[in-house]
Amino acid sequence: MAGQLKGTIGETQSGAGQRYSALILTNTGTKVCEMRGFPGVSLLDSSSKQIGQPASREGTEGPTLTLQPGASASATLHTSASGMGAACDPTSTQIKVYPPDNTASLTIASAYTACGGFKVSTLVAGTTGN
Repeated sequence: MAGQLKGTIGETQSGAGQRYSALILTNTGTKVCEMRGFPGVSLLDSSSKQIGQPASREGTEGPTLTLQPGASASATLHTSASGMGAACDPTSTQIKVYPPDNTASLTIASAYTACGGFKVSTLVAGTTGN
């Protein structure tokens, strides 16, 4: 399934010392794609080495999503803002994403800084800004 998905990171929203970014997975294939739950998310440096710990899960698992070709689902990445007392990891150059229940991954070129670790929500239909 990872081969028919494209990942992107949406705009980051900030508030009350927290940062929220949408992780968007779009079905670029020609077949329907079903998934349920939390994606596995890790931050990578320019040598594709993992930075810090993978994202922990936040919230409860959502329903099974059926993505038609061209449709998207999103999860929210959540971390503390820098300067809020939590140590920040080096900024990533890539984000590695494992769709739920998959051992194959996809990589998104993106700069992301986790401070005090980071969390990922369950996938929901469509795209979210928060």
